[in-house]
Amino acid sequence: MVHGKVTNVEGRRFDHAWVEFKGKVFDPTSNVKMDKSKYYRLLKAKAEASYDSTDALVMSARTRNYGPWTKAEVAALQAVRKKKTTR
Repeated sequence: MVHGKVTNVEGRRFDHAWVEFKGKVFDPTSNVKMDKSKYYRLLKAKAEASYDSTDALVMSARTRNYGPWTKAEVAALQAVRKKKTTR
């Protein structure tokens, strides 16, 4: 999952999320599937953070929202992961 900014047809820029997989983008909000390069070009998309599926699910459950998540929330997840790997 990717959090970033996109621009709509009216030219308004806003926070958004989409899924990237094997050079494609799926945008569940608009049910659009297309090549990643085309998506970035058409929506002037700028990725700001990306998460693998496990981290996205954990972050959603921990924060009770779909993001974007703060640096402190991401750091808390990383701290938990670090504790698990040092055991």
